[in-house]
Amino acid sequence: MNYRKTIFLSFAILFSVSIFAQAVPDAVMQTFKSTYPNSEIIEWENIEGNYTASFFNSRKQYAVAIFSPSGKWIETNTQIEESGLPSKVVKCWKKEYTEIRSVSAILKTEVPKKKPKYQVSFETPTLLVNLVFNHKGKVKKKFEEPIATDN
Repeated sequence: MNYRKTIFLSFAILFSVSIFAQAVPDAVMQTFKSTYPNSEIIEWENIEGNYTASFFNSRKQYAVAIFSPSGKWIETNTQIEESGLPSKVVKCWKKEYTEIRSVSAILKTEVPKKKPKYQVSFETPTLLVNLVFNHKGKVKKKFEEPIATDN
């Protein structure tokens, strides 16, 4: 598992409490199979009453999808490469942050009947940064935290 997958998986585990002990309902499994054919399921979890599938999609990208108990698709977060970002997102991101030391995660978030959003988490020489962009490249959320130095 590469560094980005480890970060993404750690992020998913950190913000969820798994209480999975029962089987996945047929309606959930049917929706998953029709939405993500040819995917490799890693794990199912029941989180806050919804079913969450961790899997590799048909493009071999790591993803996490959430479904209601009745099988309704709620959201999917997919780990993507920088090349999968819309050019407007890349342009805005790199214009504002010219010194990027490392990228820890790039995620595409999809929800029904809405355009996707993109989350980019990275470090500059002085900051830990997490940005959420809409599909047009506009920053919708921004979190910056100074990196501790030994001064």
